[in-house]
Amino acid sequence: MKRTTDRKTDTTTNHATGIISAAFLTLLVLAAILLGLTAAGDYFHVRSTAMGGQSRDARKDGFVFAATIGHRTRNAQIAAGSEQVLDFSRLPSEAAARLTTDTIKRPVEFLHDLGFTSIAIVRPDGIVIRSGAPLPSSIVSVPLKSSLPARLLWNNGFYLETRHELKSSKDEFLGTMVAQQPIPTLDEIFRQDPENGKTHDMMLCGPISSGAMCFASRSKNGPFTLTDTSDQRLQLIQSAFAGETSTEYWTRTSVGRVLASSVPVGSTGLALTKTVAVWETLIPLDLEVGAIALVVFVLMGLSWPLLTRAVKPLVDTLILEKERSNQNEHRFIAAMESSLSAFYLLDSVRDERNEIIDFRFVYLNGHAEKLIHRRSADLLGKWLCTEIPMNRTAGFFDKYRKVVETGIPFNEEASVSSVDVDAAWVHLQVVRLGDGIAITTTDISLRKRMEIQLEKALGFTQAIIDASPFSTIVTDLEGNIVAVNPATERMLWYTKAEMVGKMTPLSLHDPVELKLRAAELSAGMGVPVAANMEVFIVGPKRGMAEENEWTYIRKDGSRLPVQLTVTALTDDYGHETGYMGIAYDITERKRQQDYISHLAHHDSLTGLPTRILFKDRVDVALARVQRYGGKCALMLIDLDNFKDINDSLGHHAGDEVLIVIAQRLKEVLRSTDTVSRMGGDEFTVLLDHITSEEDATTAAVKLLATLSKPILIGEDLLPISASIGISIYPEGGATSGNLLKNADAAMYYAKGSGKQSYRLFTQGLADATTKRLQMEMALKKAIKSQEFSVVYQPQVALANDVIIGVEVLARWKSERLGVVPPSDFIPIAEQCGVIAPLGEWILRTACNDVKALSDSIGRPLRLAVNVSPRQLEREGFAARVALILVETMFPAEMLEIEITEGVLMSDSLLVWEALKDLQSQGVQMAIDDFGTGFSNISYLLKLSVNQIKIDRSFITNLEDDPGCDAVVGSLISMANTLGVTVVAEGVETEGQRDILRAKGCHEAQGYFYHRPMDVADLMKVLQGSKVGA
Repeated sequence: MKRTTDRKTDTTTNHATGIISAAFLTLLVLAAILLGLTAAGDYFHVRSTAMGGQSRDARKDGFVFAATIGHRTRNAQIAAGSEQVLDFSRLPSEAAARLTTDTIKRPVEFLHDLGFTSIAIVRPDGIVIRSGAPLPSSIVSVPLKSSLPARLLWNNGFYLETRHELKSSKDEFLGTMVAQQPIPTLDEIFRQDPENGKTHDMMLCGPISSGAMCFASRSKNGPFTLTDTSDQRLQLIQSAFAGETSTEYWTRTSVGRVLASSVPVGSTGLALTKTVAVWETLIPLDLEVGAIALVVFVLMGLSWPLLTRAVKPLVDTLILEKERSNQNEHRFIAAMESSLSAFYLLDSVRDERNEIIDFRFVYLNGHAEKLIHRRSADLLGKWLCTEIPMNRTAGFFDKYRKVVETGIPFNEEASVSSVDVDAAWVHLQVVRLGDGIAITTTDISLRKRMEIQLEKALGFTQAIIDASPFSTIVTDLEGNIVAVNPATERMLWYTKAEMVGKMTPLSLHDPVELKLRAAELSAGMGVPVAANMEVFIVGPKRGMAEENEWTYIRKDGSRLPVQLTVTALTDDYGHETGYMGIAYDITERKRQQDYISHLAHHDSLTGLPTRILFKDRVDVALARVQRYGGKCALMLIDLDNFKDINDSLGHHAGDEVLIVIAQRLKEVLRSTDTVSRMGGDEFTVLLDHITSEEDATTAAVKLLATLSKPILIGEDLLPISASIGISIYPEGGATSGNLLKNADAAMYYAKGSGKQSYRLFTQGLADATTKRLQMEMALKKAIKSQEFSVVYQPQVALANDVIIGVEVLARWKSERLGVVPPSDFIPIAEQCGVIAPLGEWILRTACNDVKALSDSIGRPLRLAVNVSPRQLEREGFAARVALILVETMFPAEMLEIEITEGVLMSDSLLVWEALKDLQSQGVQMAIDDFGTGFSNISYLLKLSVNQIKIDRSFITNLEDDPGCDAVVGSLISMANTLGVTVVAEGVETEGQRDILRAKGCHEAQGYFYHRPMDVADLMKVLQGSKVGA
């Protein structure tokens, strides 16, 4: 019977072996296929994952190292708190001195069982009670950062040395326990690391004053130091000392380029660095795929004898179970220490009736220590309710006991009001573990506080919404209205009962607006958007608020412009629950926008379109003619001498003139044309729908005729004229900018042609404009290049024909342009800003020359210098004149500044201050070209003018024109009455001289006497006393 049973057992065993073998072979084949596919995929991903994998391996091993060292440190704390150790420290000195190794060994044997190789109790009386052999003092050591003074030692393996102060229950110092214990886990990891690959290496380093002390898994010579600050290894390790995790490539190694990752080992102050050669991580996986097939066949060949072999000896199984137990311990400690919650293990404490009367601390993690402000070493082995009484008083103990007795887990949130616990609210999860419990406690104080605040905020928010002046409409996901506030009822004239559950927002909107917005969103988002609720929710679904101007349709059909913002409503998990639309009335804003738009696009004085609106209309006209053909013209109109009106009659008179001009322009132009004010006294006209240039020139003639009519301002009848520049598309430009620029150039030449005229932009005019720009650029270089010179025209006393002064005149001989007359370059110099430095150069040169001439002939000569308004308006002009007079030692009373009548009528404060400052220096004042402008005696008196110069236009016709004779006579008579010297310009004949002399004119200059000459010829004239031509 026994043999039969044995045979059945053998048969069952053989069947089981066959099944296991077949399953194993099938798994091998599937594994081979899976490995092949995985290797193919890894081939494309290995490059990007190598660095991340290296960093993760380093962090994982660093975490294990930290957990192991932490565990060993807590063992030392437990040992230091044991009664046996404390008993040794409390022995009298005589008894302690008589202790032998044998008498010490048994009481502390449990400490050696925990892994301690050396324990020394250093008493205050100097007696050292030692058990076990300490490591030699010459070993390598690295200090650690921990709750106890500790060092990491090396003596053919890793050891942890800790020092713990021993104190009595009354906190009296009893001595110090120095314990040494090996760390086989670190040794095993370092021993196994080289097996991970041909180039895999691991370094555990600690900081020293000169750099780092390191232990390497592949080092055959034991620990070594790194002190070279340029060493890439030391730089990476020191970053880990600082708490940073770094991964980078090294190049200067014996195995070539290396991938290294360095991490801090928890809070121990150590750094763990793992390295591997890059070539090893990037071995082409196609070789691996080939090797897989060979490995599979070899395994298949060996699998059967391996499976049929006898079970490994029992001792191997026990060793394996021991290793697994150690691994589980490490994993448990690592998991609990990394947990964000407080974790406790407690065993039941029972009385003689086997009833639970309390619980004893077995383990608590770091977060538990922080939560109850107690160290693990102070609590292990002690009773829960004794150490933290609130567990019994608050009823927690009874709940814990019920968990042990029934096995039903306990899970609840509870408020805490005990000073023993650093939390106001906690979440407790309690499960039975053997004859004890495991408690997980999470501090939820912040969450509870936020929930209370949220509840208050929700009530406050609802009150705000109800009191809000803005309309608020809430819908569900289908668009049905589920809530409205009172402001919505007031805005739309619907009641809440009429809207909630019966309407959607679509019934409040114009269908045309919905279609337009849907088209706009479709184009903007690149997806079709229907003209329904999707218009409002397509944006919020993508996390964007839908904000736009809409028109609400009220209950009575009236319309109301609103600004509407639609946002998505979500729950605590981020899921959409509906939508909320907030709208407010923008009627007044729209009215203001229309008004502001009108102000922005229309001149406030004349009501004409401004430059912006004019440009827009020109662009529209150009687009039309470019598409359908035809022409259009642009006119630039500038009033002639408008500044004189402002200066003489005031800006209010000028404004009235501009208003009349604007009205005249609108009256004479067609309704299809556009007239605008560009600014100042400039107007622009767009002639749309013209067929030829003649249409534009005909319109210009009509405009000039209309604008030339005098305008009555108060009691003054003002003569008005204008200059017009015309550019026609396409000859005058293809864009609004080019048309305006070319019309401006044409207008400039119309003014130069005598004003009260028009010019049509042509290629020739464009060339002239180019020439003007070239002259402007040449002017700016002319002073530095010394291209300017001066000549002098003598001024003669009519009484005896003696030269009493000279007028200095500028001449320019350009290297590029040749000889340029003053009438060409002076206006341009004033416009481009060159007149100031040019004027100063002329004044300084003339003062030097005339001073030398005066000294040579032995009598003073007066120097007349023309000054433009631009020079007078320049800050500090009078001071610069005074400086030049000092530098050249030219007497101020012999300098005569010539200005035009227009300068006298200027309302510029700078001009008048400059003139007054010059007069205060003794400089003489003369009015040039007198009689051609708005001659006003009051200005002569206001400035105390010393001299007037009669314009050459009157002198030229003096002999033939009675009118000129009368004007000249009246001017001379007026000047003599005022005591002002009169100089006649342009005297060219003897008859002109005789008439002027007879009328009492004081001085003259002109070709009859002398042409302008350089300083050398003037010297000859003065020395030879030559008079006449």
